[in-house]
Amino acid sequence: MVAASFHGKIVLWNVRDGTRIHEFVGHKDRVNALEFDPTDPNRLLSASDDGTAHVWDVSGGQSLAILQGHTDFIRAATFSPDGKAIATAGSQGVARVWDSKTGALLTILKGHERYLSAIAISPDGKRLVTASWDSTARLWSLDSWQQITVLRGHVDAINDVRFAPGGEFIATASRDNSARIWDGNTGAAIAELKIRRRCEAGYFQS
Repeated sequence: MVAASFHGKIVLWNVRDGTRIHEFVGHKDRVNALEFDPTDPNRLLSASDDGTAHVWDVSGGQSLAILQGHTDFIRAATFSPDGKAIATAGSQGVARVWDSKTGALLTILKGHERYLSAIAISPDGKRLVTASWDSTARLWSLDSWQQITVLRGHVDAINDVRFAPGGEFIATASRDNSARIWDGNTGAAIAELKIRRRCEAGYFQS
């Protein structure tokens, strides 16, 4: 198991006896995201308020690649299903897509007017969705790097976004006390789910 701190420390733990295996040293500020490579459990992705993301060698604790280019904090980061790409969501309303092996920047996705809160890649690796405090989500093609559509309907910041396990649906969770369901291919609105208080997260059952 890995856990991260407000001060940028990432620690790998043995869950059987609670002992610390080693630390991953490199971030200089709060770590906001951790994710294992879905194709290689020995690679770990982290993203931080220091404006960088790292790909780590889990067994050795060394940084394999540093993703630099965001000018402020990175709120969210994720691997593509094949492990070849990484998407990061920045506070300047910009998402970036990187080569996960080399750390090379592949593209910059612009359009949001406020900082990005969440990011997700479809199970087939062909689409990416970003969510923002500008109250919209945006669906992008990872083949052309072009925006497919803007998901409009929320009236306050969106805190989370997810693809369904099959990729056919997208869920957004908003501070406007609702979650919404969208078509995962076209972005068309399907349903609004009212909640008594602001919605912080959404998740599809597998």
